[in-house]
Amino acid sequence: MDELAIPNTMDLLTAQVVGDRVNGYNFEEIAGMRGITVEEAVAAWKSYTTNMAKMPKDEQFLLHLLRLENFLTKVNGRLHNLSKAEDFELILKTFDRIASLQAINLDLQKNAEDRLTKLTREQTAIILHAVFSIRDGLEEHLSTALAQAQVELPETIMGQIIGDGFKSAFNTHAQAALAEGAEA
Repeated sequence: MDELAIPNTMDLLTAQVVGDRVNGYNFEEIAGMRGITVEEAVAAWKSYTTNMAKMPKDEQFLLHLLRLENFLTKVNGRLHNLSKAEDFELILKTFDRIASLQAINLDLQKNAEDRLTKLTREQTAIILHAVFSIRDGLEEHLSTALAQAQVELPETIMGQIIGDGFKSAFNTHAQAALAEGAEA
């Protein structure tokens, strides 16, 4: 059985268990082949998957490409030794399956990007609602405070403090802050 090229950060048993799982063996079969308990096989697999989950997505993608390239190199090497039509048919089916899996991956990536865009829009709407609620509450508070203090100001100044001038300035600053946050 070919050993899978595994990063050198894991022990031999984990590399063997991962290779066996990739080749389609279940934990009971792996335990029997390797002379270990099922629990040890599961623990080795869990250790690997936990470390993979911590790996950044771009590194996972690169690792996937390297493994795919390794696989295709092996398949290509076997093409030269094929003599039966069934063997060629199997290789062609393998290539078709790889192409299909890559298309599925692209669809999943597109769906994830669409969900992220939708979520970002929804979060922006929530933030804007909160900001404008604060603005309205602040405007009401200032109006009440000025009335209680019995401050008589000209209407143009009142408009700048609690009217349309205030709303316009507040909106401009709030949107600038959101745009700046989006760029960060």
